[in-house]
Amino acid sequence: MSGRHWAVAVVLAGGVLGWLLVRQPAVEQYQPSAATADTSPVVAAAPVGPPALAPAATPQPAAAPPPAPKPGSLAAQGPGAKLAKRNFDKAKAPGAKLVGSNLAGSALRASDLSGSDLRNVDLGHANAAQAKLETADLRGAKLLNTDLRGANLHQADLRGATLTAANLVGANLRQADLRGATLTACDLSRADLRGADLRSTKLTQCKLQGLRHDDTTRWPDGFTAPPSAP
Repeated sequence: MSGRHWAVAVVLAGGVLGWLLVRQPAVEQYQPSAATADTSPVVAAAPVGPPALAPAATPQPAAAPPPAPKPGSLAAQGPGAKLAKRNFDKAKAPGAKLVGSNLAGSALRASDLSGSDLRNVDLGHANAAQAKLETADLRGAKLLNTDLRGANLHQADLRGATLTAANLVGANLRQADLRGATLTACDLSRADLRGADLRSTKLTQCKLQGLRHDDTTRWPDGFTAPPSAP
């Protein structure tokens, strides 16, 4: 083949190759755009399991019952008890139920019988100095020659009680109910009768020096009260 013929062949070959390249589809690599890119933060999934249980409450111990009164103590006694000439000094028996009991001649100094039921109790010749008897029910009680010096009888119920020759020096009888009581030859020196009710009380031959009372004290009919101590 002559040189001219080789030149023509090369030109033809180059043209065919170029045509093939043009016909070959271009392959483009897909690149996601910024608009389509998922920028959501990755959230770790919570572990799946049973729900947490609240801690069990700690059981509280039951309140201990009050101690039982000691045998033979005043607090251990009941109605109608025979307790004459016994020593109950500084006894703690608030709210005791001693209806009709015999405490004649007993020692009850500084004892606590506040709020107790002492109806028809015999406290004759007993020593109850400084005793706590506030709000006690002493209706019909026998208090002959009873030592009640400095006793607290605030709001006590003494209706129909017998206090003949009782020593009530410095006793607190504020707002006490003494209606129908017998207060003969008793010592009420420096006692406090403010607000007390003494209507229909037999109040004779009593010592009244330093007695305290006020406009709320109610006296027996015809009784002339001495001036109140300051």
